[in-house]
Amino acid sequence: MRDSTRWPPSVRIHPTARVHPEAAVGEEVTIGPFALVAAGAVIGAGTRVGARARIGPGVEVGEACLVDTGATLGWGDAVSGDRGPAVIVGRNVKVREYAVIQAGRDEPTRVGSGCYVMSRTFVGAGAWLGDGVVVTHGSVVEPGVRVGPHAVVGGFGLLSAGAEIGRRAMIGGLSVVAGAVPPFTLAHGAPASLRGLNLVGLRRAAVPPGTRQALSRAYRLLLRGDFPPEQAEALIGKEMRAMPEVEELAAFIRRHPEVRRNVVRASPEETDGEETSR
Repeated sequence: MRDSTRWPPSVRIHPTARVHPEAAVGEEVTIGPFALVAAGAVIGAGTRVGARARIGPGVEVGEACLVDTGATLGWGDAVSGDRGPAVIVGRNVKVREYAVIQAGRDEPTRVGSGCYVMSRTFVGAGAWLGDGVVVTHGSVVEPGVRVGPHAVVGGFGLLSAGAEIGRRAMIGGLSVVAGAVPPFTLAHGAPASLRGLNLVGLRRAAVPPGTRQALSRAYRLLLRGDFPPEQAEALIGKEMRAMPEVEELAAFIRRHPEVRRNVVRASPEETDGEETSR
């Protein structure tokens, strides 16, 4: 590799890479063989761009990211650089081999800090991934989809246009989601249905037992159909005041009341949202 004369001395660009002189490249950036960086692209300090990766016009990549071999950010029906960013990628994001993040059209495609976009995935134009989202191998996030922070999309999943995934939700592998999945829940199937709380994810995130128990109670009240929605909301207000996670779940369901029709009743291999004092 060789030092570029156009960017900071710490930048390392392979001789076969093509980096447009109007691209902005930060300190300690490494750009691998046959990579392509277009005019108007911004690459943050400490980011590594792998062999044959492509970063299009108007793409902004944050600090300490990895754009791995053959990954493509931008291009296609890109928002031109003079109209604003086409893709905005936060800090410490990993975009693995041959993943594609499509350029936004009317608004940029956004990938939050700490996301992990695994190999051969597709993120469509104008999609929004919150901080810490994991999109697993071979999955498709169609244009305009919103995925809340720290949600996980299982392998070869499909989030259809118009889908909205709540915070810390888990979408099982090979699932097809065409609508809304509330925060903290687990959805699976083709088409996907709600199978309970994402208890494993909540425990891994060190959500306190009391909060998990309150979410379990709220899940049963709001989604299991034991009470009319108005009565369920009243019970939640009485029993679980000042519980932000419960209010987040309830507010999401108010915006998307149709999710109540998509709840699977518990079977031996499914969780119904129960959380004990363990």
